[in-house]
Amino acid sequence: MFSAVGASSVPFLPLDEVLRKMVETTSGNASFPLSYFDLFANGLTNIARSVYHGMDLAMEVAEAVLATGEVEAGVGVGPEEHEFLFAYVLFLVQQGLADVNVSDCLTLWYDQEMQPTFIAPLTSRGRALVRLVGDLQDRLQSEGSLEGAGRLRVAQEDFVRMAFTPSHYGRIPLIREFQHLIASRRPG
Repeated sequence: MFSAVGASSVPFLPLDEVLRKMVETTSGNASFPLSYFDLFANGLTNIARSVYHGMDLAMEVAEAVLATGEVEAGVGVGPEEHEFLFAYVLFLVQQGLADVNVSDCLTLWYDQEMQPTFIAPLTSRGRALVRLVGDLQDRLQSEGSLEGAGRLRVAQEDFVRMAFTPSHYGRIPLIREFQHLIASRRPG
C-alpha cells in the first residue's frame, strides 16, 4: 500500500504515465509556454540526481522557448502561472519524485506569497524517471524520430549558481572582518 501512494494519498502513477502527464500539463498561456516536463528536465542538477525549482528557471526557459519563434509574444506571468508553478511543486511531492521540503514551500507560498526556490534530491522514483527519459531518447534517436544533438541529453544536469548582487560584494568585507574578530578572541 505505502509503495503505491504518496504523502497526499494521491496514487503514484506508473512512470510512463508520470512522464506523459508532465509533458501534457502546460501553463495554458502562450506567453508562458512551459510544461511540467520543461521545468523538470531544465531543472536537473547535481549529476541529474537533484532538481532545482525557482522563478528564475521558469522565466529563463519561457524566454528561451519564446525566442525560438514558436510563439509570437513576450513572457507574461500572472496568478494562473504562479498557480501552475506551485502545482508542479506539489506534483513532484505527490508522485514521490523529489524530497522537497514541503513545509518550507508552503510557508513561502502562503505566508510570504512567493514562489519557492529549492534544490531537492531526486528519490529513487525521480532517478528512475531520468533513466526512462534517457532510454526513450536513445530509442527515438535510433529509430530516427529525434535528431541527435551531439552529446546533449534531454535529461542531463546543468549547474546552479548563486547570482552575486552588489549587497553580496558589500557583505564580503563584513564577513571577513567578523571572522577575524571571532578568531582573535580568546575562548571563554
